Amino acid sequence: MRPRWLKLDLDRWEGTALFVSVLLLLPSIKEILFWMGLPNLFSPFFAVRDAVYTLTELRIQRDELLKAKGEVRMVNPLDTVSYLPVSFKGRCKLLDMYPPAYPERLTVRCDTLPSSGDILWAVGLIGRITITIGNTAEVLTLHSGDFYIRVIDLRSGVWGTLKGGRIPVVRFVPEVANVKAGDTLVAYDHPGVTVGVVERTVPEEPFLKLEVKPLWRYYVWTDFALLKPLY
Repeated sequence: MRPRWLKLDLDRWEGTALFVSVLLLLPSIKEILFWMGLPNLFSPFFAVRDAVYTLTELRIQRDELLKAKGEVRMVNPLDTVSYLPVSFKGRCKLLDMYPPAYPERLTVRCDTLPSSGDILWAVGLIGRITITIGNTAEVLTLHSGDFYIRVIDLRSGVWGTLKGGRIPVVRFVPEVANVKAGDTLVAYDHPGVTVGVVERTVPEEPFLKLEVKPLWRYYVWTDFALLKPLY
């Protein structure tokens, strides 16, 4: 005999609503509705579902990076790969961002005293502390045209200078360089900070321009890690 709490007393409309709700959880249903010409009816539901998927995926990425914080990859002056410990100084919370989309500057409050040059991180690189007043700091982000950092391709070892922007780019990479879309870029001379992935390569003879997709999503994260620079 089933326990009483397993017995459902649903009328016809409640049962139908429950059945439709379960169907909408299936990824294939979205494609079927588009094929039938009914995408707008359930678009708010799909938007919420996709946002939850994105948030979950990014939190998993951050947890994986936090597990690996004891070993970080960087290039030493002899151009060999070595491993050095990450120096976590503390945590910071978002107070403000400007502009609201692809923010070039953030204002954060930290649980420890930040210093100019410290790195702000969440899943991937966010930016660099430029101004501090007590525990409050201003951050120049990788979406700012004034942001520059040396990066290296983990797979090929090719390095260059990333310039910030709505789409950050690395220019003047040799055209013959073995760089591909999907490659991971890390900071050249900061401890283990992943910057982003190469979204596409654009020929600019005799060079390549790399368009970079940051791992950090400004519309998701409001809590950050404060990292002490290596030098």
